[in-house]
Amino acid sequence: MHLNQNEEGFTLIEMLIVMSVIALLLVLITPRLGNHNENIAKKSDEATVSFVNTQIQAYYLDNGEYPESLQALVNDDYLKADIIDPNRIVLAFETSENKKVHLVEDVPVP
Repeated sequence: MHLNQNEEGFTLIEMLIVMSVIALLLVLITPRLGNHNENIAKKSDEATVSFVNTQIQAYYLDNGEYPESLQALVNDDYLKADIIDPNRIVLAFETSENKKVHLVEDVPVP
């Protein structure tokens, strides 16, 4: 039996180098993914606030007055209840003359 010294394959050192490079890339990329998820959540919340404010204006145009609460928008089918679910998003309803909502960021969500 004759063993060929020119067998092709990777050495243990080569495999360790490749694994180290992959690990380094994962360490560099992973934190950015977390920030990206936070940005997506923030954009989603901003879109929800904008949509609810649009529905408040639609209610005003249809009824000649602003709704007394966000629940009035749900009752009259301007919003679905899950959009204003406090377990998902916390909105503050302004009671000024031109009623609007804004995101409450300082209130912890249960």
